[in-house]
Amino acid sequence: MSQTNGVIPMELRCTYRSKPCPNERARKRNGTLHKLCQTHRIKANKTQRDMQRRLREQRRQEQLERQLAAMQFNGEEFQAIELLDEFLKTDIPLELDTDTELDKWDVLPEIPDIPEPLEEPVDLNPEDIELLVALLGTSRTS
Repeated sequence: MSQTNGVIPMELRCTYRSKPCPNERARKRNGTLHKLCQTHRIKANKTQRDMQRRLREQRRQEQLERQLAAMQFNGEEFQAIELLDEFLKTDIPLELDTDTELDKWDVLPEIPDIPEPLEEPVDLNPEDIELLVALLGTSRTS
């Protein structure tokens, strides 16, 4: 590296694109030259980290929006829930003369996935009985 009057040769100067940089290119650990000087390398690395952070935040936000959209009720489900809620808040007398008062609730759509009691009794094997005893915390007396 021969320098005359402190001027750095062009092949050793920073190749920063925005404007000419008089600084010498930084050296890598293996001794070869980077394209930029140390100042512009620090600036470029910071810019790169900031951009990656923004992209991560954007992807995270998009993922949250997709999850929220998946959790949204469609119009029919929401209407069914509102009707059910209204029905549950309505006082219904224990004895009715006719079924006409309940006719307005016939528009309630079926709510799926509600388990119903079995039509016929089911035989339990000894394992089932032991599990029920353990879950209910009762003693088995037969």
